[in-house]
Amino acid sequence: MKRICATNVDKWTTKGDESATKMDKWMTHGDKWTTKGDKSATKMDKWEHVRDQMASATAVLLKLKPLKKALPAK
Repeated sequence: MKRICATNVDKWTTKGDESATKMDKWMTHGDKWTTKGDKSATKMDKWEHVRDQMASATAVLLKLKPLKKALPAK
């Protein structure tokens, strides 16, 4: 009887180890996706920064346009 119990415990331990390995694989998979998400978010932040700079430059140019017309031509 003890031998059967020990065998069952070994089987369950092996199953537990396999499940833990599967979980580790999924966690690694999840970490990869999180990293990809972080990279994408960083790219988005960079593009938003560029967009904001372009908007600022456009605003400055629009403010300068009337001044250019007001200046006398050489």
